[in-house]
Amino acid sequence: MAHPKQLTDGTTDVGPVCSQDGKWVYYVKFDTLQILQVAIDGGTPEVVPGTALSGGLFASPVLGVLPDGKLLVFRANSNDPKTPAGKIVLVPLDAGPKPQVHFLDPDPRIDGFLQFTPDGKAVVYPVRENDADNLWLHPLDNSPGRQITNFPADAIQTFQFSFDGKTLGVMRTHIESDIVLLRDTGSSPQ
Repeated sequence: MAHPKQLTDGTTDVGPVCSQDGKWVYYVKFDTLQILQVAIDGGTPEVVPGTALSGGLFASPVLGVLPDGKLLVFRANSNDPKTPAGKIVLVPLDAGPKPQVHFLDPDPRIDGFLQFTPDGKAVVYPVRENDADNLWLHPLDNSPGRQITNFPADAIQTFQFSFDGKTLGVMRTHIESDIVLLRDTGSSPQ
């Protein structure tokens, strides 16, 4: 990039996602847990209508934008023990100042970020079970979801669909560690 431009000035601005048309950047102001948008050319950031939550829900810094730019998805964490997995929140971006927000109940094993499928009919997110992450497809119409990968171990760091929607790239990580006991048997410093 020949001429980078600073778009925000907050010290806790995280999780940026660009709209597919390249006009907007959506992000979370982590200290206030607000979701904001700013024009890609700069300007004053604004809270995205419909993203202020109540009922013990608060936005996590995990955002996704529908490929056509009309819908924002994010995970809302909960401090309510009855909904430990929180909610998946769908906010129309073209519905004015008071959009009708929809909530989906994610798989309770949800672990990480989410994004839309290329056709915009579902969201995908990692689910952690038996020390392995696998991707889960959750339809927006709330019909039954399904597992779409079958990894026996390891964690999913990130994933991305190809532009044509025919390929899914998954970056996985594996952590190994050993414990070594070192014992000083000498009486003098070495």
